[in-house]
Formats: sequence, C-alpha cells, structure tokens
Amino acid sequence: MTDDAELEGLMRAGLERRADDADVTAPVAGRARAAVRRRHRGRIVVGLAAASVAAVVVTAALSSTPTDDTSETPIVEDRTVADGEWRTEYWADMRVDVPAEWGYGGAPMQSGGEVLSCFSEQMLTADGQRLRNDQVQVGYVGRPIALTDVCEMYKHHALEPQTVPYVWLGAEVEIGSVDLGDGFVQETVEVNGSMLTVGTDDPALRRRIIDSARGGEMCLSEVEVQGSIEHDGSLAEDLEPTSITVCAYRTEEIGGNATLSYAGLVGRKATNDYLREVEQAGRPADQCPTSDYVEGEWVVLELTTDDGTVTDRHVAHFVCPGIDLDADSLGGFKTVPLTPELVRPWAVGGIPAVIHGPSTQWAYDYFIGAQG
Repeated sequence: MTDDAELEGLMRAGLERRADDADVTAPVAGRARAAVRRRHRGRIVVGLAAASVAAVVVTAALSSTPTDDTSETPIVEDRTVADGEWRTEYWADMRVDVPAEWGYGGAPMQSGGEVLSCFSEQMLTADGQRLRNDQVQVGYVGRPIALTDVCEMYKHHALEPQTVPYVWLGAEVEIGSVDLGDGFVQETVEVNGSMLTVGTDDPALRRRIIDSARGGEMCLSEVEVQGSIEHDGSLAEDLEPTSITVCAYRTEEIGGNATLSYAGLVGRKATNDYLREVEQAGRPADQCPTSDYVEGEWVVLELTTDDGTVTDRHVAHFVCPGIDLDADSLGGFKTVPLTPELVRPWAVGGIPAVIHGPSTQWAYDYFIGAQG
C-alpha cells in the first residue's frame, strides 16, 4: 500500500469514527473580530494526533485585491484581455492563467504504483456549482484529487476521443506531447517542480496557457506539519479585513509537509458574512479532546485588508470538523464546530472539487464529500 493510499484509509477510518445570507456592516465585522481576539499570535495548529498536535506556518503575499464588494465568487487575479476573461489557478509553487469560463474537475493521480483516473473530467462550473447533464462543458481545470472512488487506469483516457479542453495541475503525466486525434493535442511541461498539462485542439490557446505559467505568489506553496510551531509573521489585528484569502493544503503522506492545492480570494460581503457567523458560533472548545486521528487536508483562511495586510488567520479542519480561531494551545487545539453557515462564504470556486470535507450530509453541498 502506498503512503497516499494508506493515508486515505486512515482518513476514512477517522471519518467513520466521528461519524443560509445577509450583508452586514463593518461594525458587525469589528465586533466579530473583537470576540475572537483572545489568542496568542501566530500559531496555527493542524491535527495529526492528540498527543502530538501538528502546526502549519502560513503567510500570504497577495497579488490582487477584490474589486466587487458584493461578490460571493472567488476573485483571483481576474483580468480583462482583448480576447476575453481569464483567471489564475494555483497548485504548489505554480500559477497559470486559464479562461475564466472554464470549470473545475479532476486529473490523473498515482495510487498503488499505478496512474489512475478517478473522474478526470469536469465536475463544477466556473462558479463552483455542480455541472448538470444538460450543461455544455467549455473546459475545466483538474487536480490529482479523487472525485470518486470509482477509478480506471489513466491509459484509457488516450483511447477515447477528446473534445473538452482542460488544464491539469500536478497530474502524474509524463513530459511531452500526445496526439489524441482530430487535432486534439495534450502537452505536458514542468513548472517549478509540478507538472502542467494542457489538452486542446487550439494550438494558440495551448501555447498561451503554457506560456502564462510561473511561480505562485498568493499562498505559501508548502507548509510544515510537524508539531506546534511559532509563526514569526505579525498580524495587524486592529485593522478591519475586507477579503479572505482561501489557501487549501493537502499532504500525500503521513508526517509529510502539506502542499498548496488551491488558492482563491473572496470579497467584502463574503468576509462580513463569515465574521458574522464567527461571532455567533460561540466559544471554541475541544471537539475531539481524546481522539487519535489523522488529517490530510486543511483550509487556511487569511483575513486581509485591501492592500493585502493580514489581520487574522483561521484554520478549517475536517476529520474533527471545526475552525481553529485561537490556535494557542500546545497540547491540542480548540475549535468552533464546522457548520454550513461558517463554510458557505468561502467554500466557492474550486473548493468543492479540491476538499473532501467532513463526513456529514450537508458537506456535499460545499465539498467533494466522503468517499467509499
């Protein structure tokens, strides 16, 4: 059994054991932030086990700021160019521009010594909604994350006619070009240690996407998961946040570092909605005080100002579902329970195709959902 297969099994076992919107004003956001300021600065804890709670060190240098105060969809380096709208997608230390209308899906992944396709297709529209059977697929961005537990050998992909263009980030695909017929070419290059694969029958589009690839700047590309670690970055806690930088992380092996799997930015309304729910969530408490469990995915929420200054950091946990607001305990961490109301403001865009989430029924509205 490979490390990632073993981790998946442990996560699943842990999950089995533990078996809606209104705008608000800045003063409400201020009250919410004041309610959670009882913390020691900078320590963000991610759970590996009750006896040895892991930590993740996170900072973010924003490369853009929200432009739509009422938007509830991610704003990630949006830009208008002469021939259409584009957005920027992130994986590890790589960012790449893709057509803004493209949705989200899966990509080939390695498991058990084989390269598998666990739904290497489009699953979501560009705004993070589940794709309906009657909707036309215009293209998608896929990541090597299992969107289903029904998998097939990746080699079958090349045997079927391809009509929907795609970008795969970090997929287990060899460098080079493959002619898939009728002018559809799949090209793979390496960017900052990660594979970038583009499949399309439009050579100019393929070249433009590949040429746009460069190093990531929105969230840290990798964070340590090895005990409680003091964060050396300061927080401007007296400033009011106007956006949330959403940094999703996952690890492929127990004890290994966590790698960035997705980055997004949500605007003022979503930020205020989230802070309102934090204010109403009650005091953080030990949700699983005596449990041994393994985590393989987290979402770090960085509250930021218009100029990118970080005012606070929260961590969403999913095996023992909760959001860590204080992050100030060396022997464990206290969270507020994860609820749809706390999730709805930021679980948008690609998050429903990146994070499996908790093993609760409501989670399927915002995340991939538990497998198996």
